[in-house]
Amino acid sequence: MERCNGEELAIENSNLLSIEGSSKQSENPAKSQSIEEGSSSKRLEHNAKERVRRMKLNASYLALHALLPNSRRSKKRWSNPFIIDKVLQYLPALEKEIGMLKSKKDALLSSVEKKQQPLNLNNNLPLESQVPKPTVSITQVKDGEVIIQICMQKGRRDFLSKLIENVQREGMNIEFASSNIVCDDRVCCNLKIQVLPLIGPVGADYAKDLKDK
Repeated sequence: MERCNGEELAIENSNLLSIEGSSKQSENPAKSQSIEEGSSSKRLEHNAKERVRRMKLNASYLALHALLPNSRRSKKRWSNPFIIDKVLQYLPALEKEIGMLKSKKDALLSSVEKKQQPLNLNNNLPLESQVPKPTVSITQVKDGEVIIQICMQKGRRDFLSKLIENVQREGMNIEFASSNIVCDDRVCCNLKIQVLPLIGPVGADYAKDLKDK
């Protein structure tokens, strides 16, 4: 009797062990399948990113290739390392050419400035081309009497007094002298003088002589 009971317990234990083993075996394939699916999706994502990166890199190489001189004349397909070598050869030559063009530009600008600006050896004196020349007009009032009008740029305050001194030094008689400002930067000096006894007989070209003086 006891022997039969022992045999029955052993059979039940073996059945339980076989059931547990089969359940564990059924769980392991599911886990391994999920792990394989996860690694496969990661691998696909990595491959897609790598493909996009290579496409962008190739596009950059093509753009760089298009910038090189004589690139379109070549019938052979340039590899990426060959493009890099060409770029390294071209950049120093391009830098040298830019320096030469800059030097030519500076030389041209300097020559243009020299042509536009007359030489002024004394910086304290105004350039003659920048200062308008005085205009002189002589009007004959009657024989032997003239009115001289000199218009010039305003600046010299003693011009009228110097003019009177020069006229008197020539031995001419000044009846009156005046100066008027006609605009912001110009002044006119008027002198009425007698010249008949000094210049010569009536009819002589004394007006021209006065203007020259």
